[in-house]
Amino acid sequence: DKTHYSIAWFVYGFTFIAMGPAATLFVVVIAHLVEWIWHKYPWYIQSFNIGNHVLSVFLAGLLYTAISRGTYTFDLVRALGLAGANLVFVFGNHFLVGLVVKLARGQSFAESGVFELVTLSLDFSVLSLGTAAALAWADNPLMAILTSLPLILLYQALHLPALMRRMKEGQI
Repeated sequence: DKTHYSIAWFVYGFTFIAMGPAATLFVVVIAHLVEWIWHKYPWYIQSFNIGNHVLSVFLAGLLYTAISRGTYTFDLVRALGLAGANLVFVFGNHFLVGLVVKLARGQSFAESGVFELVTLSLDFSVLSLGTAAALAWADNPLMAILTSLPLILLYQALHLPALMRRMKEGQI
């Protein structure tokens, strides 16, 4: 289980609602290129990460557009579209990661941990928090600050799974 948690998903969720899927694709690519420069990952790993997120955003955008039918009034249909798009993004991303781990290391989806409840719920929560902040921003930009405050706690919580993994591996 070498999962990696990031608050970048907050930005992806915010951008998806505030500016649309096309802008989100741009943000995803730029964020991954900066991460690539910073961490110096091998080209094939970061290329996969970029492709994985681009495909996940694209599929989420298709579902959201199909369900919401371009309406900008917030009703049950749009809420379902938002929740569905977030689910597609998270499950699509995790499925592709699990598939690559299976092909590269021979680990099953269960062994890799990509579909563990904690892993899925953390990513879904961070993405959805960004979505909620964008919805609040549309009404009143100051409200986005209030909806973003839980991100501070969530950011701290994101360190717990990595800490637990390191303890389990005897590194601490």
